[in-house]
Amino acid sequence: IWDTDGDPVRYDSGYVSIGPVGKAVSEYSGSNVPVVAFAGNATAQYLRIDLDDVGNTAGLVDLGRLVVAGIYQPAVNMSYGAALALETDTTRTVTDGGAALYNAKAVRRVVTGVLDNMAEAEALATFWKMQKQLGTSGQLFFMWDSADSTYKHDRSFLGVLRTPSALEQPYVSRYRTAFSVIEEL
Repeated sequence: IWDTDGDPVRYDSGYVSIGPVGKAVSEYSGSNVPVVAFAGNATAQYLRIDLDDVGNTAGLVDLGRLVVAGIYQPAVNMSYGAALALETDTTRTVTDGGAALYNAKAVRRVVTGVLDNMAEAEALATFWKMQKQLGTSGQLFFMWDSADSTYKHDRSFLGVLRTPSALEQPYVSRYRTAFSVIEEL
């Protein structure tokens, strides 16, 4: 975060590796791979990113999309049974001669889960409002485990809510909701 009044750096996120731990660039080249950096609980009007790549002979960095977003982290994590899946809209048609024809579509990641035991304030003031604001077309960045340095790139993605979820009240002043996030390519 940059303070425009005096120009000192107020927060330096430090070095963020662009690649997953233990993987070669060729293993994830061409895929929808996020680079994730956190700035803690920061509030800023402007964002400045300094890239230092002295080994880059091209003199430029090609970034497809930059997402700067707020954070909602549930007080109680997803319940056991949450699922990470792959989905595609590829269609297969068999001709009269028996040959199969495919209309190939991209493969997307999908996460489904349940948030149990949410306090009333979290359920209504945070999750409910987030669903109301995003609907099924507003994008969010889903991250399964922010501390994961091995599979973060496989389980983190830009997505949309598949459908707004009902808030159930299984106990007094406690809420539960299911959710499903599908990847945006």
